[in-house]
Amino acid sequence: GTYLITANLQMKSNVVLRGATPIGSGPFLPNADSTATTFKFGASGEITFGNYSTSNWGAQKSITSGYTKGSTVLTMAAGHGFVPGNWLMVSEQPDPAVPVTANGDDGNCTWCGETDGVHLMVQIVQVTAVSGNNVTISRPLYYTFQSGLAPVARTMSMVITQAGLENVRLDGSYTDHQNPFIYMAGSTFCWVKGVETYDAGSQAKNSHVESEFAYGSEIRDSYFHFGRDSSSDHNYGIAFLFANSDHKVENNILRNNRHSTDMEGGGSGIVILYNYINDNYTDDLSYLGSARANHGAHPYMNLYEGNIYSHITADSYWGSSSHNVFFRNWLWGNETSPVAPSI
Repeated sequence: GTYLITANLQMKSNVVLRGATPIGSGPFLPNADSTATTFKFGASGEITFGNYSTSNWGAQKSITSGYTKGSTVLTMAAGHGFVPGNWLMVSEQPDPAVPVTANGDDGNCTWCGETDGVHLMVQIVQVTAVSGNNVTISRPLYYTFQSGLAPVARTMSMVITQAGLENVRLDGSYTDHQNPFIYMAGSTFCWVKGVETYDAGSQAKNSHVESEFAYGSEIRDSYFHFGRDSSSDHNYGIAFLFANSDHKVENNILRNNRHSTDMEGGGSGIVILYNYINDNYTDDLSYLGSARANHGAHPYMNLYEGNIYSHITADSYWGSSSHNVFFRNWLWGNETSPVAPSI
């Protein structure tokens, strides 16, 4: 059936919202499909996996050793207060040798990384054991931090886990809407599968999927396309803002977005695999549309493998990026459509 969503539909931990039919060979939105579960979005329509609040974060605690690549044990200064189950953001001050910087070609990213514009290289991990000042973490560190750059860890709040959205079509053509279609924040191990989104709203940050301070999401087998406005900050396909770690984006189609993928403000351990990305476009013509490997400091240790791209760019608009891998992608440097079609 078809349902009108006029408010924030909030997902719950350990619950899957599953529609009748996964997206397949079409018809795709805006065309009708009587077998599909379709949500038409009203002005305030949104599907939310959690949220985040910096008021729930702990203070930064100094790491005295164990901050090297491959380490799974951090030695903390006395009085850290960490306990098993805590989620941590591990980071350090900018390294001028890389360089790591929030100063980009067009501005200074005062909100990148941990939102402070200073701790830009962030990896999210979970505490699995504590013995005195030794804290065991769930994943090895991806990068060697330096004592001279004051490596730190701080607790962060995660509010939802293991929730999934499957086999639904999210139709934004009913009316202009002011939120992302799907918002994932303060979430762990959540997923989106077999979902179609069509016609993002004309407000800033109206992404098809937006992820902030999240861990271990999987976004797959979906189709994210078109928007009412593709000027700056509008109609992004999958946007990772601030700190994110260990997501998998696989086997999706992204078309008619300003930037089909976007890492803006950080991201580590994210893999973008076997997606088809085409027909990026902008309304303002002052900035080229494309998939974005970097748009704000400081994404690192991310993998782009096996994707088909019309165009991809690692820009320095809001600062730096490093240590990312592009492997076996196909970039042909053209668009299928000269203008954005209706589907």
